[in-house]
Amino acid sequence: MNYKLSEIKKDLEFVKSKAVASDLIEKFDLDLVNLFELISQKEILIPISIFNDKLSALETISRYLHQNLQMSFKKIGELMNRSEKTIWQAHNHSLKKFQRRLRVGETKYVIPVSAFSDRQFSNLETIVKFMKEKYFLKYSEIGALLHRDQRTIWTVYNRASKKKNKI
Repeated sequence: MNYKLSEIKKDLEFVKSKAVASDLIEKFDLDLVNLFELISQKEILIPISIFNDKLSALETISRYLHQNLQMSFKKIGELMNRSEKTIWQAHNHSLKKFQRRLRVGETKYVIPVSAFSDRQFSNLETIVKFMKEKYFLKYSEIGALLHRDQRTIWTVYNRASKKKNKI
């Protein structure tokens, strides 16, 4: 559809978006170009179905991003706020522990890779916290999805909650 510029300027959603953009520019001290770069960046999503009982969370994520999405270790490290070497080591350990290719099944649960950039929480804490607070899943449901005992999930969530409350 082709809209005239005058129609767009009068649109209520456009007016609201413009106000939000102005607030973001001021709040984060951005210029318009930087704001649009941030908006246009596509979020990389990690499907919950890739997790198994053989690999740690970091091993699974690094392997998925490197093998399935063909990302470099450097790029993965930047996205997860970790060193390139840490990502490389996790990937290599995963190959020794689990030779088969990661199975990416259908799932309605995904986690944005940006959630892992907060180094305050471990990777498993990030996953469990995200699943509990964004999808409102029970510990048993999270445990089943991650192939972990529900008591482990409860412990991990409790630890993450205590860390969160210290801030």
